[in-house]
Amino acid sequence: MKSSKYSSEEVRTLLIGMITSSDVLGKIVAGLGSEKKPFQSKWSNQIYSWCHKFYQEYRRAPGKSIQSIFNGYASKQKVDSTIEQMESFLSSLSGSYESEAKEPNVDYLVDVASDHFSAVRYARLRDELEQGLLDKDYKAVAAAVTHFHPVSFATSAVVEVFTDKGAWREALEAPEEDVLIEYSGALGEFFSSHLQRDGFIAFLAPEKRGKSFWLIDMAWQAAVKCKHRTFFFSVGDMSRRQMMRRFGVRAAGRPVAAGTINVPYKLIYSEGEEPRVRIEEREYGKPISKAEWMAAQEKVLQLTSHSSSLLRLSCTSNSSTKVEDIRNSLDEAIKEGWVADVVVIDYADILAPEAGVRGEDFRQQTNDTWKALRRLSQDYHCLVVTATQSDAASYDARIIRKKNFSEDKRKLAHVTGMAGLNQTEEEKRKGLYRLNWVVLREAMSFESKCVVVAGCLALSRPVIRSAW
Repeated sequence: MKSSKYSSEEVRTLLIGMITSSDVLGKIVAGLGSEKKPFQSKWSNQIYSWCHKFYQEYRRAPGKSIQSIFNGYASKQKVDSTIEQMESFLSSLSGSYESEAKEPNVDYLVDVASDHFSAVRYARLRDELEQGLLDKDYKAVAAAVTHFHPVSFATSAVVEVFTDKGAWREALEAPEEDVLIEYSGALGEFFSSHLQRDGFIAFLAPEKRGKSFWLIDMAWQAAVKCKHRTFFFSVGDMSRRQMMRRFGVRAAGRPVAAGTINVPYKLIYSEGEEPRVRIEEREYGKPISKAEWMAAQEKVLQLTSHSSSLLRLSCTSNSSTKVEDIRNSLDEAIKEGWVADVVVIDYADILAPEAGVRGEDFRQQTNDTWKALRRLSQDYHCLVVTATQSDAASYDARIIRKKNFSEDKRKLAHVTGMAGLNQTEEEKRKGLYRLNWVVLREAMSFESKCVVVAGCLALSRPVIRSAW
């Protein structure tokens, strides 16, 4: 069996996960039990044995200690290709200790580990069966089949409900790292823990209400404020230049053009009354300069504490991108060791239909797309955020409700939460929004209860202040 049959990028991703993440290593060690050689290659198994031993002794991943462990091992060995491979791999981790150790996508990495180790076991079983049949040792063939079992410690594995304490602990403790996007103030209370891993959130609003601004804000909060890998897919609503300008404005904290903008500094709101907002005028005498752009980019890198970007942007033309294409992009990033925590799609209604339903009616195509989006959040254990158009009646509605869906009401069934973006003409003039939960899976919600936010779209910031 040749190592080329296994993805070197996949092996690298798993090894980095075990070296840098105690959660990943702990689940793999517990799942493999006494298995000493889960990988196909000698050098990968050697690194696993170091991680396993370190975890057994200290109950954590070795992290940077792996280098000293290797140095001790290498000093006792003759220089060979295995040592050279391990040395090359470990020396390449200098940038990964920081980037991978910051709350990696544990569930996804564990699922990948389960599939990879099962593939190795299947390959070994195949070799044993071929050899047994060649030798006509049918007892050995029967024994190999009887004793074989794939690795099954992935998050999708069967759980013993009444006896699996770990599964109970995972479900009930609701670890803080599962929340991937956090806001402060009243809006933070509104979103609570619903912007979490495995979630599927959508904004519902009529056209030209600022849905793209909200999606950009979500991506900014996830990548810059919360330091999670975020992949933004603009699938036809805006060009790359337009998207980069909005992200650039957010980074620079000022508009592109010269002029005067209104920025809210206080929001006053009591339920049943009209919200009041106090603003300050900011005047910019000149357009943004190249130096300001460069300073903004450097500031973002400093804020995220990463030498590489935590935010990736893909821009494609209208109705040319399917959910399957998004999966392919995520898989390509994973080969580089870049596992997305948050996926933002601007926006779901202009995705191309999935290959298997192109001959179906439009409602069925829509339903299949939303089912595929839900699978993204489940298969990659990430948070998926998108937006969708509401119906014509929502233009004049003060509050968007369940009946204001467009195309297919089954959209509401696939999301874990759908938030309405409510705004009157007067509120639009003042830079105000009212958000309500149209549907919410994990908590009780009321369509009529809104959180009020004040922002400034000229700064690509739909929310600066919020109040109940």
